[in-house]
Amino acid sequence: MLSIAFCAYLVSGLSGVTFALFAGWLALAAVLYVTYARKYSRLRQDTSAGS
Repeated sequence: MLSIAFCAYLVSGLSGVTFALFAGWLALAAVLYVTYARKYSRLRQDTSAGS
């Protein structure tokens, strides 16, 4: 619990610009992850192979 409190204390000292940049990078990474996963997923069913 002490480590969680200390991390929260450190994060509270960061500026708003830092949080905005983090959100931007997080959104970009999520888009890349979903795009890659949709293309290369083993669970994806190939509809063109059955015809």
